[in-house]
Amino acid sequence: MEIIFNILSIIFIPLIIIGVIEKIKSLLCGRIGNPWYQFLLEFIKLMRKELIVSKRSSFITKIAPFSLFLSVIIATLFVPLINGHPLMSFSYDFVVFAYFLGFSKLLTLLLAMDSGSSFEGMGASREVKFSLLMEASLFLLFASLILVSGQTKLNLMVQLYLIKSPQTIVFALLLIIIFFIFMLLESSRMPIDDPNTHLELTMIHEVMVLDLSCTHLAMMSYANSLKLYIFMSLIINTIIPVSHSLFLALLLNLVALGVLCCIIAVIETLYARIRFTRLSEIMLLTLIGAFILLTLILYMNGVHP
Repeated sequence: MEIIFNILSIIFIPLIIIGVIEKIKSLLCGRIGNPWYQFLLEFIKLMRKELIVSKRSSFITKIAPFSLFLSVIIATLFVPLINGHPLMSFSYDFVVFAYFLGFSKLLTLLLAMDSGSSFEGMGASREVKFSLLMEASLFLLFASLILVSGQTKLNLMVQLYLIKSPQTIVFALLLIIIFFIFMLLESSRMPIDDPNTHLELTMIHEVMVLDLSCTHLAMMSYANSLKLYIFMSLIINTIIPVSHSLFLALLLNLVALGVLCCIIAVIETLYARIRFTRLSEIMLLTLIGAFILLTLILYMNGVHP
């Protein structure tokens, strides 16, 4: 039963959370806004339309959106979902998880470059810079998790509530903050990126999918929302312990998802997009924070220079 719920969550939750965030933003601004299932309606509409592909595009444009979607799905299999249990798990599975996410990023860059547009190439170069800093930070974070938890499986690494110590509480808070920044970056949310902008000087992710339509755009949108759900699940499983009751675990998971959606909506309502020249500084600070965190853990474990 738990496996079925996890599969259903991968299918439906990414199609709902974007609409929920937009609905909360509308209510905070005093507007009625679109229904909370608007993203699902748009996905269905895109899947029903006729696909249009430029004659100048190569086979990369035809296969990249579906390959990208598949790579994100495979990465999701290793993420602890409802009740802290992933669909697939083995030792050092976080490496496979990270590189399937990285592979999806590579496919996005190839897709942007295949269009032949210097505009999309500009967005691809920006994405490479941020991804480089993020990947280094992510593996430093995983190294810290291994040292703290003593585990090499991703679902067990993030369950820091099992370790009862003041240092672990501080580490868990820092972990949640870094995962939250990763979540905003990977899913192209404010204030890191603006999914609704069309200003060429500020676009990062959106500029790379401007030439896509119909099923290709639907797959890219779904994969982007799935990345948001991935990091939400990592944050949730850092906080919520595994329960013997599947119903209780499902309820807590949905409540936590709602809370995270509210936090994202409040941030996007109160704060404007960060100036592009400052984004590199934020990602660099994330990298430095992950490095300091690893250094402190090594020091507490008795590893001294």
